[in-house]
Amino acid sequence: ERGVRFVQLWHGAGQPWDNHDDIEKNHRRLARECDQPIGALLTDLKQRGMLEDTLVLWGGEFGRTPTVELP
Repeated sequence: ERGVRFVQLWHGAGQPWDNHDDIEKNHRRLARECDQPIGALLTDLKQRGMLEDTLVLWGGEFGRTPTVELP
């Protein structure tokens, strides 16, 4: 870890967040899969005294309001 300037994490092979049915159920599951690792990362940074000096960004590629587009 010494000298590491940034770490990038990626969730989702393929396009698991691109849902067209059961959106609430699927997104709830996917969010749970992300929540624990991100929480663990933040806890680890805090325990090591690194959180105050770390910029954490969370983002996605979705540039519009998420709505169901099916009839």
